Amino acid sequence: MSIFTIQPPTFVSGIPATSPSISDSTVIATSLGVFTVTDPDTTCSITSPVTSVYEIRPLTSPADPQKPEFQVWISAAVTQASIDFNDQAVPLPLTITCTDGNTAITGTFSVNIVDEPPVISALPASGTAINDGLQTTAAILHTFSVTDSDDAVTCSVRTPQNARFEVVAATSPAFNIRVKAGATLSAADGPHVINVDCTDSVNTVSSTFTQPACINTPPTFVSGMPGSSASISDATVAPTLLGKFTTTDPDTTCSVTLPVASAYEVRKVTSPVNPQQPEFEVWIKSTVTQTSIDFNDQAVPLPLTIRCTDGNVASDITGTFNVNIVDEPPVITLLHSTGSSINDGLQAAAATLHTFSVTDSDDLVTCSIQAPEATFFEVVPATSPAFNIRVKAGVTLVAAVSPYVVNVDCTDAVTVVNSTFTQPVLDKPPTFVTGIPGNSPDVSDDTVIATSLGKFTTTDPDTTCSVTSPVTTVYEIRKIASPTDPQKPEFEVWISNAVTQASIDFNDQAVPLPLTIKCTDGNVVNDITGTFNVNIVDSPPVFTALPATGTNIFDGLKPATETLHTFSVIDSDDAVMCSARSPENALFEVGAGVAPRFTINVKAGVTLRAANGPYVINVDCSDGVNNVTAKFTQPVIDTPPTFVSGIPGSSPNVSDVTVTQTLLGKFTTTDPDTACSVTSPSTTVYEIRNVTSPVNVSQPEFEVWISSTVTESAIDFNDQAVPLALTIRCTDGNPVNVITGTFNVNIVDEDPVLTSFPTTSYQFLEDTSVPALQLNSFSLKDSDDAISCKVDPATPEATHFEIRAGTVPAFQIWYKGRPPASLNYDVTPVHNVTIICDDGNVFSARYHYAVELENSPPVFVNLPAVTLPSIAESVTSKTLLYTLTVSDLGVPPCYLSDTALAAGILPLEQSTVTPPNTQYLVYAHNPGGFDFEGSSGAVNVEITCGDSVSTVKETLIVNIINTAPVITNPGGSSDVAEDVSGTLTLKTLDFVTFDTSDATCSMTSADGGPFAVTGNQIVKTAGALDFETKATYNLDVTCTDGLLQTTDTYVVKVQNVGPKITSLPTASTLDEWQTAEKQLTTLTLTEDAADCVQTSPTYNEFNVKYEPATKVWVIYYVSEAVAGRSLSYDTNPFYNLHIQCSDAAGVKGAEKIFTVHINDNKAPTIDNLSRSPITKLSLVAKDFSATDTVFTATGSDVENDNVIYSMLSCTPNATCPFIMSPSRLFSRHFKRSESFTR
Repeated sequence: MSIFTIQPPTFVSGIPATSPSISDSTVIATSLGVFTVTDPDTTCSITSPVTSVYEIRPLTSPADPQKPEFQVWISAAVTQASIDFNDQAVPLPLTITCTDGNTAITGTFSVNIVDEPPVISALPASGTAINDGLQTTAAILHTFSVTDSDDAVTCSVRTPQNARFEVVAATSPAFNIRVKAGATLSAADGPHVINVDCTDSVNTVSSTFTQPACINTPPTFVSGMPGSSASISDATVAPTLLGKFTTTDPDTTCSVTLPVASAYEVRKVTSPVNPQQPEFEVWIKSTVTQTSIDFNDQAVPLPLTIRCTDGNVASDITGTFNVNIVDEPPVITLLHSTGSSINDGLQAAAATLHTFSVTDSDDLVTCSIQAPEATFFEVVPATSPAFNIRVKAGVTLVAAVSPYVVNVDCTDAVTVVNSTFTQPVLDKPPTFVTGIPGNSPDVSDDTVIATSLGKFTTTDPDTTCSVTSPVTTVYEIRKIASPTDPQKPEFEVWISNAVTQASIDFNDQAVPLPLTIKCTDGNVVNDITGTFNVNIVDSPPVFTALPATGTNIFDGLKPATETLHTFSVIDSDDAVMCSARSPENALFEVGAGVAPRFTINVKAGVTLRAANGPYVINVDCSDGVNNVTAKFTQPVIDTPPTFVSGIPGSSPNVSDVTVTQTLLGKFTTTDPDTACSVTSPSTTVYEIRNVTSPVNVSQPEFEVWISSTVTESAIDFNDQAVPLALTIRCTDGNPVNVITGTFNVNIVDEDPVLTSFPTTSYQFLEDTSVPALQLNSFSLKDSDDAISCKVDPATPEATHFEIRAGTVPAFQIWYKGRPPASLNYDVTPVHNVTIICDDGNVFSARYHYAVELENSPPVFVNLPAVTLPSIAESVTSKTLLYTLTVSDLGVPPCYLSDTALAAGILPLEQSTVTPPNTQYLVYAHNPGGFDFEGSSGAVNVEITCGDSVSTVKETLIVNIINTAPVITNPGGSSDVAEDVSGTLTLKTLDFVTFDTSDATCSMTSADGGPFAVTGNQIVKTAGALDFETKATYNLDVTCTDGLLQTTDTYVVKVQNVGPKITSLPTASTLDEWQTAEKQLTTLTLTEDAADCVQTSPTYNEFNVKYEPATKVWVIYYVSEAVAGRSLSYDTNPFYNLHIQCSDAAGVKGAEKIFTVHINDNKAPTIDNLSRSPITKLSLVAKDFSATDTVFTATGSDVENDNVIYSMLSCTPNATCPFIMSPSRLFSRHFKRSESFTR
């Protein structure tokens, strides 16, 4: 018996899953996806949500009978409302339950519903131009439609165009693009690109509508131009309306263009009577000034040129508006009919008789006096608006003519006004009021500048005065310009500018000097005279710069005249003599210097005593008329001598062999009477000498000397204190003024005298020399001491050398010989021998003598003569080239030249040392290799052995063996896509260091492809690759250093790229009533395609096929018959076709999307029939012929399609005797009166 286990079904694939995007305008059955289960007995259904919109359909022929397949479908019962994107969860999860009758399983399949975007139609790219200017009402520019299968749509204009344009909804689905009411459009700022956005709240679509630039309508003047203002006073300084005018263009602006920067402006009226005819006013500006509107400064009337524009310069218009400016006349005020009386006679200065005012609002006013009064009187402007009436300076008024009637005229250059002023004149003779007769103050006869001497006053303003006696130009009368009382003129008596010292000298004239002064008012009978005395006095001499007391001086003998003080005595016109009065003139004198200077001097040879001081010197000076005296007190001080310098003091070193008189030093004291001597020790060896001509006579100088009686024993260094202190006593003769000081004499022992000491070293002493040898000699002589010399025992040289005494004072330098000497050049090539000499008392000296040793240089033993060491240029490791042997008593240091080290030869390494031979190892190591080309095939290795004194050099030649260039990154490959047409670097060849600069490469075989070598780079040059023609290129590259070469192979693999669609419009339109096949567009490809198809989703209505005749791929609508269904805007308003092409190898190019929009076909309408109410037609019974028209129907179609008319409920027969042909209803056998009803 068999036992079977029931296995429950399971989902194999497709659950869980998500459908492709499904538009919510889908209203036909549509497959959403496929899933598979494991049990052939399984049935499946949608259990949630409970809906008839979706269903499960089993596939009748699954790929595996054991694994049934099912499809998820939108059922045929679907409606727009049931699948609307906005009414459900997105994506919508369907719960699918599957059962084999025993066990149920569930899974989820999500339906990805997407909102169908709105579609804009009937919106052309450009509209029709409208007139510019203010748009007083909203105007429709264009009507378009926006359709959406299930959502309400709103549209708007995008900024910044929404400031002047708007979209307004019309009867759905229509919208109107309008210009906004109140917007102003200018022809200059068009065209206007209007971006329209429409949205169904999920998707937004946009389109562009261009409103052409507006038609420019130039403005014209309607009224008021040309125009004129009323009369305007040129005193107007406030804003004033002058007139109005009107134009035809609402966007017109106007301004005054001439005159430029005028006081006038044009203002636009904000609310004109007619908005299409703007109104303007001509105004005087608020900034107007008196100057800018002045009548005299412009043409009258003033034509204003007014320019009006709507923004288009070509449409500008101009007009003229005349401003009638009138002049404001001046006004005279405060001018009395008669003035105050004045005196007659000469009017010395212009005098103001009266002040009046003349006002004019805007013009400069001038005033004048009419003839004949203009001869005597004048009008002078004062502070505006005042004027002064003045009598002219220099005129003479006659009382007999009085009064003078003065006619005054004032004008602003346009208008003249007049007034009269009467001036009475009185006749009055002059008299002296004060100051005559008069006297001047004392006037020094050194006065040589203009000087006022006094004043006097008369009674007549026109009086003039002058000096009549003596006849001279020294004195003059000056009239004061502004007297205290204008009716009492004042005069001053002056020494004039013409005065000289001689003309006013006291000694040359009467004193005082009487001046006769005559005054007159022009009438001789009225002349008066008076006397004014000038008191001239002689000018006495004047002391200056003479103080009461002078500066202290020392007492004692005055060997020369000494100036105590310099002073001046000034007299303006006389010579002055000065002297010292007795008894002081025995010691002092007054000397005349360059006038006016004098000096007070102490006489030469006199002796001043402090006890007699101070000395009062009376100085008398006289100019022959005046004597003046002054006192000068000269203090004299008694000062004891003091040491100024040199005490205490010391002499320089004095050798104890000195036996001649010798100057030891100097010192100075303060008193010229001072005498000095040595008081201790009591000896005649030292003495003090007085210097006869000291630098400063007030500071005597003294010298300390070794006297002429000196002997060697008296001064011997070893017999006295060192230094020797001398006590020096100085006095000026006054016992209380004695001073003492110390002067040290530095006696030094006399050094021995070295002679014949060798100045050059000894050359050369063999370092192996055996016998003793005298090397040199010298002398060292001392006058009084015994001398001994030796080699410094503290130095190594004392082992090798010694000093031997010869005949006094000679000494000898000796080499001691081996032994005890043990010289070694390698250790010490030069011996500096230090020699010490002394006298056993004070003297000790060191002398140095150099002895140079002779040395033998090292010798190369085994440098090669023929066979040279060599190394290949490619060797980079450390390599031994040669073993070098050098012979020397010591171990000689050996080293290489810098050029050898730079070439890669290592520093020498010391090896075996077998005296006298030393071995060195020569190694090569260049990590970058040896460059054969750079080294010219060899490296010269210069070897130096020895030290800086004894060295030898030889050159070792190392041969470099050339090798072919070595590529450090050989071979390789690159993948290059076949659509790469430009240049491309594939590989950079790298070389070992020594070949980097001298290796050159070339392409020996490009395998027929666009390849080359540039420098050290393999590159693809400009040119196309084609995978189908050639998929692989083997490139051969050869590199050489000029002698040897190497080759390399590089592989380029061409990567196949599918055909690309390079030219495909984004969309096309198709009428929904299209039934026949129609070509929509052609494809442009980068290469030939083996196939071009639709990718998922695919639509049966469309096909991509190849046209052999034109050799292009074409997208077609396949026709209604082939598709099996008609195009329907309501079902599918658009199709997104996913197009992809592949080549013969099956490689696919990039996918492109081509959208086909379906034009919605609107049903025609009958314009003159309706269902509610029913249209009725009543006719009178009669016999109609077959061609009689009963009714004509009119209809329209928004797409302008051909409309076919027919009667659906009436077949022409006896009961319905009517036919339609094509739009008119004709009668047939109508015999009685009936009503016809549609």
